[in-house]
Amino acid sequence: MPAMVHLTRLGYNYIGKMYEENAGESFDSETNILIDKFHSAFERLNPSKKGDWLAVFSDIKKELNDDESDKRKRLCSECRPAF
Repeated sequence: MPAMVHLTRLGYNYIGKMYEENAGESFDSETNILIDKFHSAFERLNPSKKGDWLAVFSDIKKELNDDESDKRKRLCSECRPAF
């Protein structure tokens, strides 16, 4: 049985090929982030910041475009060392 069938049975959604004419509507062509999925996941995981998703999305896009690794502190600022 193909892996895709197993993954859909586990609750994953299959998203087919994305076309450039849908850029800006369903996905961001610069980052390949699915905008609707990001929006719904952000609001589900951050209920106290529901209106801030677009600002966070813009910040993430900017950080992904920065080449300097020290500018990517958002991705690990919550990390705690494991001992």
